[in-house]
Amino acid sequence: MKLFSVAALSLVFCSTMAYSEDHSESYQPSFDVSLLAGTSGSSNFKSVDSDSYTLDTDSGTNIAVSINYLQKYKHGSRLQYELYLAQTETDLVIKDVATAEKSTSEMDIRYYHIGGVNEIEYSDSDFVPYLGASIGLTSFKPDDYDDEDEFSFGINAGVKWFATDWIGARFDARGIGTVIDSDSAIFCNGGCIAKINGGVWWQYQLTAGMFVRF
Repeated sequence: MKLFSVAALSLVFCSTMAYSEDHSESYQPSFDVSLLAGTSGSSNFKSVDSDSYTLDTDSGTNIAVSINYLQKYKHGSRLQYELYLAQTETDLVIKDVATAEKSTSEMDIRYYHIGGVNEIEYSDSDFVPYLGASIGLTSFKPDDYDDEDEFSFGINAGVKWFATDWIGARFDARGIGTVIDSDSAIFCNGGCIAKINGGVWWQYQLTAGMFVRF
């Protein structure tokens, strides 16, 4: 939960800065910081030996912080450069097909992404929708096995509700695809528990929270 603590402190700090700024009509904020929490689900890992075992992750709790650098509006839309950091707390589940026995290992999945968000403004509306895309790193951190780091990419969409010009609520839906090498052995500790067929492993995140601009 270290990420959540750091993110919460950052949001409090940014809120203080937002209130302390000179918010005249000509003032334009440069940064947008969001703290989000919600749930996540995922696709299955594609095992090379699916007749012997299956490898899966449970639905998990997701927390995230995003820091966006805001550009000026052009033709009713606004580009933002985004740093997205997230952590999912879940369980790695290994099932023996022959005996139906399951073993689990607690696992954190962390995402370190950079990308862009296109925000579309509608006049006289407090609701602002957006679309985004990102690339970065997925880090699997199971308690009982070695860490695994893989390239990943993401797409997301959502809406922001502005309570004031600088503070509001954010709702975000995001899909992150992690690229896994074909026939690669993963989650090792002395021996490797799985050999993956390769392809893209997907996680889906639904989160909500608040944002501050300053």
